[in-house]
Amino acid sequence: MNIIVERIDEKRYKYYTVTDKEYGILKIVSNEQIDIEKLSGYDTEFGDFAPDASRAKHVIYKMLRDGKLEDKVMKAWG
Repeated sequence: MNIIVERIDEKRYKYYTVTDKEYGILKIVSNEQIDIEKLSGYDTEFGDFAPDASRAKHVIYKMLRDGKLEDKVMKAWG
């Protein structure tokens, strides 16, 4: 699983678009700063966490459970 993270600043929110090349796009929406470095390592460590197209979402959930992302992050899946 190869994850690309992009940040887009808009009026009220910072949009962090998390893209898995094979399985599609996830979007993390937050007013808080997300440390992008916290995402590193999860692409290979949890790449086979879920066997289907929702796999990338499960990786993000796993990171939230492990405290790798801020608890206040709201998830909006694109």
